[in-house]
Formats: sequence, structure tokens, C-alpha cells
Amino acid sequence: MAEKQFFSHFIYKENKISVWQEDYATKRRHHTRRYREAIKIIDAEKIVQKSIEKVLEWYFNVDKSVSIREKMSVGEIKFCLESKIIVMRMGLGEKTYEFRNHIARKTGWYFYVTGLELPTSDLSLKVDAVKRRFSTSSLNWDSSGVKSISLTPIACGPDENSFLLKLGTKSVLLDAGFDPLKFESISGMELKPDAVFISHSHKDHSNGLLHLVEKFPNVPIFLSQTTLDFLLHIYGAQARDFTPVELKLIENSVTVKNFDEIEINRQVGANGAEGIDQADMADSVDGVEEADLTDGLDGADRAKRKDGYLKFFFAGHMPGALMILIDYYEFKFLYTGDYTLYNYKPIPGVYDAINEIPSPIDFLLVEGCFASEEFNPPGQKFDFLRRMAEIKAKYANNVLIGADPASSAILIFNDLHRFFLKIKELHNFEKRPVIYLSRNVYEY
Repeated sequence: MAEKQFFSHFIYKENKISVWQEDYATKRRHHTRRYREAIKIIDAEKIVQKSIEKVLEWYFNVDKSVSIREKMSVGEIKFCLESKIIVMRMGLGEKTYEFRNHIARKTGWYFYVTGLELPTSDLSLKVDAVKRRFSTSSLNWDSSGVKSISLTPIACGPDENSFLLKLGTKSVLLDAGFDPLKFESISGMELKPDAVFISHSHKDHSNGLLHLVEKFPNVPIFLSQTTLDFLLHIYGAQARDFTPVELKLIENSVTVKNFDEIEINRQVGANGAEGIDQADMADSVDGVEEADLTDGLDGADRAKRKDGYLKFFFAGHMPGALMILIDYYEFKFLYTGDYTLYNYKPIPGVYDAINEIPSPIDFLLVEGCFASEEFNPPGQKFDFLRRMAEIKAKYANNVLIGADPASSAILIFNDLHRFFLKIKELHNFEKRPVIYLSRNVYEY
């Protein structure tokens, strides 16, 4: 069966909803923790899987746990028989999501709730109209066979993330989250990237990007289409013409998505000599197309030798966020900025990509993460911190919180201060811990 094929229309009141049957892609994308919970219920209680026609009839016309208004917001339905997944694209989905296990018990299906696809924005159309300079097929780098690898932090600290990864004689800048006012001092650190990767559009990963484009106007920039659109929106480009540096950013952008792979090639001659351009070879061989030059050749005789590749994966955290895997002479380097482990509503996390990442990884660089299996509300986390601080106070211990005192983490300090005032007033609790906030936890 094709990955996706039209099944039928379902009529609900005045809405005509398209229903599609999907195969492998649906099974792979939507196997979340909530899905596994529902399937466990279906299997344990031996619930019979109803036909898709009966399920939709029950959901729309029989079940009363979901409001008419919410049902009217359904724009598209996709299902996968084998996985027992029905994907509901809907503008509203609170009750459908809340009662997903109730629905599973009634139907033998898991309802995966996701948002409606947004229409193409004017900004996206403007971006698409700009001709790109670089291809996504390969990077033709002459690294002269140098296999050394080095990593230099360019900007690390509160709201700053930027690292220079050097591969032989070439280098990739991982994120541009540095203060533009400090750019001149930063650019004096032998910062001459041959490519740039932007993990996502948050300021602490992209703040210096436009200054980087001005300084290095001929460097390809790898990022997702969503990240590019978000950045231009942040710059205010949706309401005016692109500035020259914004236009250069778009021209130099290589937009990539989940599982995209780009080869790193080194040019070699038919006799194994490096540095001979493939186009020059094609000119010297009559009647042979460029693509045919590698046929029948192997090892040092290939016209292009693959020295490695770049590969991209969803990182969760926010729309458009990506991780990058760099394989250089079989040394595997994985970089991610902020990430989430599991799918979080419509944002895919890294859990589904883990099996696609080659193992073992030789070097993992993680800027920050939200990788907990449980996404507890902030109130619960604060309450846990208060109780732990109270226990420490009973035993006259100190409390060290690893956070920058100049950041919003000062709110944690204020919250604990109010908490101990409150328990003193209500319960005559006199003890208090000494609370430290510090970026450098090793100081204590």
C-alpha cells in the first residue's frame, strides 16, 4: 500500500472531513508514551478493534464526552490499521486528548490529537522566491586527507551558545548564540567557518547570525525551514522587504529536515591523486557524463571519495529544532542544543530518532536539555524544591542551586524566601538553610 491514500469522506453536520489511510509513516511517527499506555489497555482488556467507519460514527454522533464545538474543529483524519492509530487533525482537542483512554476502551483505537496544518504564510512565500546558492546534495571539501578534529567554545554562558568544530582543514560553527556587540572580539578567535549549523531560532542559539552573515557572506548555513522562517519573523521581515543581509541569509541557507543526509566529499583523480576537480575531468573525457565517472571505480580510484556526512534529526524543544550528526572518517560527533526526549504535543522529540543514530557516538555535545520522562507542571517542581529545602533546614544543611544569579532563577530564591516566612508564621518553624545560587557549582 502507498504511504498515504485517500479512504473516504466523513460528513459531520456541515463539515466534509477527508479520511486517509496511512502505512509505515503513521506507525513510526506516533508511537508515543501515551500511545503505549492506550495499547496496553487495549491488549490487557482484550478490546476488539472496531472498523474505522464505526469508530467515526461513534465518536461524532454517539459519544457525549467531547463537545460539538471540538468535533466541528476536526479538519482531517488519518488512520493506520496495523498500529491502531487514528490521527485527528483538529483546531481544538482538549477533551479528545483527555479522554483518549476512554476512547481506546470504546473503540480499540488510540486517538492521536494534533493541530491543523497552517496555511502557507506570506513570509514563507517571500522566502521561497529567493534563489538559493548551495545544494543539499554534498559538501565538496578538499581537506587534503587531514583527519584531525578539534572543538573550540566560541561563546558559552548565560544566553550564549556557539562552538567551532574543526574537521581537518575545514570547520563547522555550531550555533551562533553570541552577543553581536562582542562579535569583533569573537571573530578574532580564528573564527573562519566553512559552514554554519543553527539548531533552532531561540536567541541564545542565533543572536549573532546576521553579524556572521555580514562577516562571512559566502558560507552555507544549515537549518530547518521553520527555523529560517522564525528568524525572519523575529527580524520583522514579514512586514517589509528583506534587508541585504537578510537576503544573503536566505540565499546561503540550506534548509534541511529530519533524517536528511549530506555527504562530505573529497575530490580525487582517477589515479588517486587528490585535488583534481571533477568538472575538469569531465571536460577531458569525450562522451562521458559527469555522473558516470565513478562507475566501476573503487577505493582511491573514485572520482569523489566520501569522507563522511552530515545528518539531521528532530530535537523536540520547539518547532524546527534539529540535532546534527557529523561523521568524519568514521569519527561520530553529535551536537544538540536544547532538546526534549519524547514527543510533546505536535513537536516530535528525539526518542523516535534514537534508533536511527549510529552507535556508538564518539563525542556528544549537549548544550541543555529537557529530557525528563515526566513533564511535571512547574508548580509541582517548585513544591518538591521547597520540601527538600525544608528538610535541609531541619539538619542545618546548606542548599546550593546551580543557576546564574543574574537570570530568572532569582525567582526560585525569592520563592524559597517567601516559603520559609510562611512556615514560620503558620508553624513557628524558625530554621532556615543558607541558600546559594551560583553558575559555578564547583566553588562550593
